[in-house]
Amino acid sequence: MQKENEWKKDKAVLEQKIYLLELQLESRESNYKKLNETISQTINDSSTMQKRSVSELQKNVDIQQNDHNKSMFKEQIKSLGLQVIY
Repeated sequence: MQKENEWKKDKAVLEQKIYLLELQLESRESNYKKLNETISQTINDSSTMQKRSVSELQKNVDIQQNDHNKSMFKEQIKSLGLQVIY
C-alpha cells in the first residue's frame, strides 16, 4: 500500500512537471511566432520602402532628363537662330 501511494505521489509530481513544461513550450512557441511576424513585417516594410525609393529616384532622373532635354533643345534653337542670322 505504501509503495502504491509513493507511486501515485511520484506520478502526480511528474504530471505537474509535464504540465509546466507544456505551458513553457506554448509560451516559447507564441514568442517565436511573434518574433517571426515582426521580422517578416520588417522585411516587407523595408521592401516597400526600397520600391518607393527606387520609384522616387526614377521620377527624379526622368525630371532631370526632361530638363536636360529642354536645355539641349533650347540651345539647338538658339544655335539655329544664330546660324540663320549670319
